[in-house]
Amino acid sequence: DTTLKSIDSKHKSEVINQFNDHQSLNKLLVKINLHLFKYKEAITLDYDTTLLHNEKIDSRNTYKQERGYNPGVTMCGNTILDVEMRNGNSSPKYRMKETIFRVIKNLKKEKVKVARIRIDSAGYNKVLMDHLDREGIEFFIRPRENEELYMEMTDLVKAWKQVTVKQIDYELASYDYVPHGCHEQYRVVMVRTKLPYKEFRHKYVEDNYSYRGIITNNKNMTDEEVFRFYNQRGNEEKNFDDLKNNFNWKRMPFSHLNENTVFLIIQSIAKVIYEYLLLFFSGKVSFVDTKNRLNKFSCIYLVLKINTKTLIF
Repeated sequence: DTTLKSIDSKHKSEVINQFNDHQSLNKLLVKINLHLFKYKEAITLDYDTTLLHNEKIDSRNTYKQERGYNPGVTMCGNTILDVEMRNGNSSPKYRMKETIFRVIKNLKKEKVKVARIRIDSAGYNKVLMDHLDREGIEFFIRPRENEELYMEMTDLVKAWKQVTVKQIDYELASYDYVPHGCHEQYRVVMVRTKLPYKEFRHKYVEDNYSYRGIITNNKNMTDEEVFRFYNQRGNEEKNFDDLKNNFNWKRMPFSHLNENTVFLIIQSIAKVIYEYLLLFFSGKVSFVDTKNRLNKFSCIYLVLKINTKTLIF
């Protein structure tokens, strides 16, 4: 594992960042994905971090003031492509760009093309966005709130388009924006919803709307398509729930971060193989679905084994 120091901008104190990317196992994880799923077409990546609360010897306090780890995970749909273990006190944005550069480089070595990547506000980084743009990779990132972003919106947006998604009404508009320190102009799709309390006032905008933005270098998708595409990041939470509950991420067996890094990646490999088996069996029999959780799939197999003794496809 690697230890680096950084400065906590909020408390002006030094932070000891401990992380482990175990490159050999992560390269194996990519090769297993490629062997099973081929990836002949360009893929979409999702990157996020998740808190794993624990009382290990070397775990540190998270932003929720509970001891644990905060691994960064790169995904493609339901499968896991890379796991970087990070201690709980490391900010999600710390060294994120280096992590994503490494993942893209490993995929490129395997001749896997990355078309798009979705990240939350931790990915709002000028170096990362400009690098992805130069690489021809479309990014969809939640920008961090700042006054300049909203002043640009107030000046440039003259009309909002209404859309309904899952019975919730939204208003969408887009405008061009050069984030502070960036070399390129990017597009911001702003999404707003009316709040029920008239007394609420936004920090930068004098109205009672809630605003959320998506910054992207994509020029072709409509505002609604960008909004719906970014919202598909919800699949990340399903992956994390699956890893924690079905593949024992929340019950790590070892006492130290570097040992548990190996465990997390091995369990990620198991999930990748499981997702492939689900895809395979669902194409053979009607009672197996690609959405089956591990416990249901295990029960189906057990019942079939008891009733038929052997299962041959």
